[in-house]
Amino acid sequence: MRNIRMAGTQISTSRLGFGTASLHHLLSSAARQRLLQHARSKGIRYFDTAPLYGHESAERELGRFAKTCRAELVLTTKTGIVPGALTSRLPPLLYVGMAVRQLQRRIGIAQRTADKPRRNYAVGYTRNRIDRSLRLLGTDYIDVLYLHEPSLSLIPDPDALAIELERIKASGKVRHIGISGLVRDAIDIAARSPGLAEMLQLEASSPESDWTSLRRTGRAPHATFGHFRGRAAPDISTQSRDRWLRECLTEATRLNPEGVIVFSSRHAAHIDEAVKAMALIEPEV
Repeated sequence: MRNIRMAGTQISTSRLGFGTASLHHLLSSAARQRLLQHARSKGIRYFDTAPLYGHESAERELGRFAKTCRAELVLTTKTGIVPGALTSRLPPLLYVGMAVRQLQRRIGIAQRTADKPRRNYAVGYTRNRIDRSLRLLGTDYIDVLYLHEPSLSLIPDPDALAIELERIKASGKVRHIGISGLVRDAIDIAARSPGLAEMLQLEASSPESDWTSLRRTGRAPHATFGHFRGRAAPDISTQSRDRWLRECLTEATRLNPEGVIVFSSRHAAHIDEAVKAMALIEPEV
């Protein structure tokens, strides 16, 4: 797999990145560590997480993984979507809730619509969140801190937030600041407060018109995600699946020709498939 240089930075990393949104679905720490190590063994060096993922369990697990190889990794996390306080303090509750929901599905009980997670893009919360993420990740710096799915209307004081994040960057706790979310929101925030949108990690399913608008600004994504969302893999044959995967990743390279393409999986075999398909699309030089 070829490495890329993230535009406007000194960060060199892998073309494919591994997202940890579903990492907590593996029921043991040993299984989660094996998956992360497998991704690393395949050349993946960009690992994306967030406090919301498993209500801090993904950050905690990624921290354990990174202890022996931090210098070779790019670790990105987020702030803005608030994890559940009780589940964060008592991780077993996460799995109790998952088990209950699975049982409800099996016996046909209608499930209550999940509450939308709370959001907080205030200066004080952001400062405290960064410090907690650093502790969970077991590191003294975050390569990229993204605002997690923000919109301009949700940020109470963009100027104050930009000033505080610049101060935190100067302290060395964070190397770069950015937006992880929809293209339109990233464009709006960048126009209002460029310091909040130094880096862009963008949702692939954003409307094509928004991607066109982004190109008109002269900017390109540093990373993209969600390339397989809503595109169920065929289970007819290995050949059909390989073709589907190449189609998804070819589209990803169109949207994101030079940045990191982030994907998530709970299965080592899926990581192997993605790396193999990417090598066919973009042979390593």
